[in-house]
Amino acid sequence: MRAARLGGIPHDRGCELSPSCLDCTEEVCKFDRAGYYEETRRRLTPRVVALRRQGQTFGQIAMQVGINRNTAMTWYKKAQKEKVA
Repeated sequence: MRAARLGGIPHDRGCELSPSCLDCTEEVCKFDRAGYYEETRRRLTPRVVALRRQGQTFGQIAMQVGINRNTAMTWYKKAQKEKVA
């Protein structure tokens, strides 16, 4: 169990590796890996942009992509600024 990580988990929802952070057997949490957030953003932003272009709401996009609605909105706006959108 990663005691250091537990302080930063408001809700223990786990991930695809384990249904609970408390029961996870991984030595290093995937969310704590260096570059995880940026890697995930780069991988999912094109899908967020494509779904938005199809007219979907950020709530719909979030549910399909598996991210928070605000995250979908932030990534989309950042892509527009970076000329990805």
